[in-house]
This record gives sequence, structure tokens and C-alpha cells, in this order.
Amino acid sequence: MKYETNVIKLRALRKEDSAVSCAWRNDPAVRDFALGYRYPVTTAMEESWYMRAMAPDNKDVYFAIEDKQSSTFIGIASLVGVDLISANACFGIIIGDKQHQGGGRGWDAVQFMLDYGFNMLRLHRIYLHVPAYNERAISLYSKAGFKIEGVMREHFFLDGRHHDVNVMALLKPSWVAGMKDPTP
Repeated sequence: MKYETNVIKLRALRKEDSAVSCAWRNDPAVRDFALGYRYPVTTAMEESWYMRAMAPDNKDVYFAIEDKQSSTFIGIASLVGVDLISANACFGIIIGDKQHQGGGRGWDAVQFMLDYGFNMLRLHRIYLHVPAYNERAISLYSKAGFKIEGVMREHFFLDGRHHDVNVMALLKPSWVAGMKDPTP
């Protein structure tokens, strides 16, 4: 399994990454397109999250995403709530460095995480939650083979109103059937 493509490299999270991701969590232009924590995040809060994410007994999977050309930490990809009996997990990704959004970085990270989840973890189903207004992410996930399974109506509150959240999922047989290049 390759941990890098032409545009990104995936690696383990590092404690020093927390200062960068803390800034992303506090940037409304990044935060409002994800379903994360809605309040200001302090350095101590972010460092605490990192310690839990990097703990040896943590069953969730987190990868730091680096831009391959500049070696800049640009995002995080995850599979959380990994259930090895039912063979499913919830996927998440954030490309927090706005200068590195686009250019295939998100696509490559999604492809890597699908390969990792379906082949390394032997998952059957990978699902996600995405605000219905995040058309760019929905387009990316749809291109990767995710299907909308349902809508959590008015589930997410932002800017004075409630927004729908789409539940999307991809099953391994559909992923295998739709793969053009099995290695990211």
C-alpha cells in the first residue's frame, strides 16, 4: 500500500501538528464546511484531542495529509468508530490549508482512505456525514462512489438557520466494481 501519490503524502499525526489544525478549527471558512466542534478551540483543547487520537489504545484511524511538493501539513483524514464486527467506519477529511485545496489532494486522500479501509481494515461499508450545502464535498464523494442514503433534516445549525446533513456511504463491492486504479 502506497502512502503517497504525486500530490500528497500521508503520515501519522504529530503533536506539533496541533498548532496548525487549531487555527483551521477556528477559521469559519474551513470549520463551517465540516461538522466539527462549533465553539472556539484553544491550544490546550486541540493538544488534548491529539493525545487521545494518538493514544496506543485508540481504535480510530487518523492520518496527517502533507502536500508532497512542499511537505506542508495540509489536512487530516480519518476513519472513526471502526466496528470490525459489522465491518464499517465513519470517514472524515479536512483540507484545512486553503492554499492547498483543489489540485487533486482531497481526491487522493479519499482514494487512499478507501483503499486502507476496505483492504487493510477489511471494512464492508464506509459512511460519512456532510452538510447538504457543501456541494464541493458531495461532488467529490459522489465521484468516489458514495451514495446518499438519507438526509438528517435540519440537523446542523449555522448562521441563524438549520441545515440538512446528508448521510452518504460506499460499500466495498461497489467500490471494487467502480475502481479504475486500485492504488491511490
